[in-house]
Amino acid sequence: MHYERMPFVEGGAARIAVWTRRAARDLPHLTGGATVLDLGCGSGEVAEALRGTGSSVVCLDLTARAAVRAHQRGLPAVRGDALALPFADRSGDHVLAMGVMHHTPDCRSSLEEAARVSSGTVTTLLYSWGSPYHLLYLVLGRPLSRRDPGWLDRLPQWSLLLARRLLRLSTGMTLDDEQARRVIADQLCTPQATFHAPRHVRRWASELGLEVVGRRCVVGYSNLFVLRHRRPVDEHAHLRRATLAHYEAFPFIEGGDRRVLHWRRRLSPVLAGAIEDQVVLDAGCGSGEVGEALTRDGGDVVLLDLTRSVDRAARRTGLPGVRGDLLHLPFRDGAFDRAVSIGVLHHTPDCRAGLHELLRVSRGPVTVLIYTAWTPNHLVYRALAPLRARAPVTVLDRVPRAALSVMRGVVALQGRGRLEDDQLRRLLADQLWTPRATFHRPAQLDAWAAEVGWSPVARQRLFAQAILVTFRPVGSVG
Repeated sequence: MHYERMPFVEGGAARIAVWTRRAARDLPHLTGGATVLDLGCGSGEVAEALRGTGSSVVCLDLTARAAVRAHQRGLPAVRGDALALPFADRSGDHVLAMGVMHHTPDCRSSLEEAARVSSGTVTTLLYSWGSPYHLLYLVLGRPLSRRDPGWLDRLPQWSLLLARRLLRLSTGMTLDDEQARRVIADQLCTPQATFHAPRHVRRWASELGLEVVGRRCVVGYSNLFVLRHRRPVDEHAHLRRATLAHYEAFPFIEGGDRRVLHWRRRLSPVLAGAIEDQVVLDAGCGSGEVGEALTRDGGDVVLLDLTRSVDRAARRTGLPGVRGDLLHLPFRDGAFDRAVSIGVLHHTPDCRAGLHELLRVSRGPVTVLIYTAWTPNHLVYRALAPLRARAPVTVLDRVPRAALSVMRGVVALQGRGRLEDDQLRRLLADQLWTPRATFHRPAQLDAWAAEVGWSPVARQRLFAQAILVTFRPVGSVG
């Protein structure tokens, strides 16, 4: 009721200009195309300033008047309560709450809600505990908040002039009498105002899984806090980026219909006739030819890859494709009837974790192809480690034609069809110049599967360098 009758001050172009400057100085993380949820948007001028810096802003306010005003400014606006936000978890990149949370019945709960809907940061301006304004509110604010705000219309001119000059010093804006009355209504007549020390905010942040990454005193009686979600250190981030860059530059070979038929023959002993009408995940699909082979046996295949190759494969095959990380599959537990991953797990930063993820998302058998230890491929990969460290993958462009001819013959003997020079170089890039390749004993794979209640039901050695294994949950039938 209070803010419907006495809405927050509108400063027009001057206030928008002030907040544009402040955004560049204090809120650089909210600019440049991010989605920002502005909680308690008030006049909408802060949101408009952020929109001018390139952000996509959605406004929320408890009052219908503020939501309508934001809508009139061309900003998406929702009427809602900061203690029960009408947004899904992690629905915005950032949340902004400028001078709002300390006016709610429970400041900590409003911070918890803001953290819930933010995937990035929460930026909030809170009144400072122990400031002169805090003492003034204790003496005057609480008694005045019980009175009808109509008394503000009877303030003497000298008091309004004093208020305007003080606001000019603290905010840098020139306000008229009506605007000064609204500021007084917000700061001395508000039904609720709480004051918080930095240690309070740090304690709440710790309890909510946040960390304070920025704090700045604003206008002498409030603090601007920037908080973000505390995330575990990703020890594999560098290797993941290197692998992504490598396979974007050197995508796995495309062999056409010949390669589709090759993988259909290879997989038929464990999959033929068993996947009809089943939903199958092809994790690390590469060119999509393994997935295409599975569809010819009746499977409904979903393609997934870390690189943009999944987009090309999806367009070519007409199968649904998803970009994703095999160590963090974007699917619920048991989402698929079956899963396959051909020649991918040994290129991830953690082969064991990748296998566990595949077993998690599948209700039925999981088939994987993984490099085996102490094969010629393993020894060559280890021997080339010093050269890989010094020479970029483009060194493969200088491999002699004679060497490629020998390799072409070896590939043909393996039944993989005839490959052109460029395809052979990409095969070398995958097997010998990849940033990550691990080699494993069958017993090691069996132990990893047993950790989550799975066991091997079929095993086949391939090309004297890899093993094709199918796992099934222990105790399952069929």
